[in-house]
Amino acid sequence: MKEKSDVGEKKFIKAKQYLGYLLQKHLLLSGNIQEEMFDAVKKEEDSGFHFFDTSQFNGHITLSRVFTSSLNKSRAHHYLQLAYTFWSEQFAPAILALNDEQERIMFAQLAKLLAAYLLIAGEYSKAVVCLAHVVRLNNLDATCRILVLRWLCHLGEWQMTSEQLKIDAKLPKICGTHYEILINIITNMVDLNTQSNKEEIVERLIAQWQQLSEAGSKTFMLYQCQAIVKHALIVASRLPQADLTKIGDPLKNSEMEIARLTALVKNRHQSFYNYAEGIDMQKKVVNPDEFLKLCSHIAEHFEATVLQCYELAVTGILRECEGIIVSLWRQSLRLGSLPRTVVVVNFLMMLVLMSSYMRNREQTLRLVYAAILNAPEQPEDGEQWIERSSHSSLPTKESSLASLMLHAFCHGKESGD
Repeated sequence: MKEKSDVGEKKFIKAKQYLGYLLQKHLLLSGNIQEEMFDAVKKEEDSGFHFFDTSQFNGHITLSRVFTSSLNKSRAHHYLQLAYTFWSEQFAPAILALNDEQERIMFAQLAKLLAAYLLIAGEYSKAVVCLAHVVRLNNLDATCRILVLRWLCHLGEWQMTSEQLKIDAKLPKICGTHYEILINIITNMVDLNTQSNKEEIVERLIAQWQQLSEAGSKTFMLYQCQAIVKHALIVASRLPQADLTKIGDPLKNSEMEIARLTALVKNRHQSFYNYAEGIDMQKKVVNPDEFLKLCSHIAEHFEATVLQCYELAVTGILRECEGIIVSLWRQSLRLGSLPRTVVVVNFLMMLVLMSSYMRNREQTLRLVYAAILNAPEQPEDGEQWIERSSHSSLPTKESSLASLMLHAFCHGKESGD
């Protein structure tokens, strides 16, 4: 029996070391991409390039080429995918069967780091899986109990959010100033999207905002509560016969949500928006809980800002929208995140096609696409294109530009280490 126990313990140690290796490898390679992009932007700016000057995209094309080259060279996301597959399919089932509380809490830290990396990468469904594992391993982890609900809401998984709320109600009570308020806000968000008494729910959300705005203290949890309430009110403003005199202007609510999220990111990572400094995310990993909160706030900020840009574009405020989306582009390159860069460039192309004053930039922006896809600048013969595509493992035969970019992200050229 003792020999079997020793063998099992050795397997756990090896598995932990392997997962730790994959996470560390991803972190180091992501850090290399971030450093390379910071140096590349600085080099271009020293030559007179201004990132926010979008009269033409020649400098952005150069940076996009550097970015794609760095991604292909490092394969950082490859290690993240390996880590998630190993955790979800092999390691987590074994860890969840452990009885030792200290061991469960220790292994939960690895899942928190994995969830943080997945949030930065924009893989929210996978992040939710890891967050749910952490809650099962350590039901006193307030951060993950909140974030699993928060990101289920973002994904629109209202039934799953409702079930998770029932699970949370049965777990040990969390003694926090705003924890119960946050749970109530999320409950109202679920009800807003699933119940018929929407006017009553909107009234509750408005009352919660008034309560939060009158609070004298300024805490992380307070700002998080305020951001989520404002997001819920933005959703409420789209309801039929919505009373905007009570709910507030959607753009104003969006500004306030983003202001809260910006403050949260700045206070957790002061140099994140300081473009004169490198982003240096590696220093934040020392505390997995704080790192997870930071990564969640960054992801929330990105999603909220994209939503704001859609509102601005729909209302015809295109110049302001352009400035905000270019700012997101720079942040995405600083993070070394291809999915976020793709979202931004797609949005920018939409603006170019929508507005007459930007149409002359279409061709150079298409070259940015080519650089991101690592494709030749000259158009290929149709038969050559079909032949090249037929040898790829794209999800559909007639792939859109978005699916090509997704393929470049998920199945980029792999080379041996």
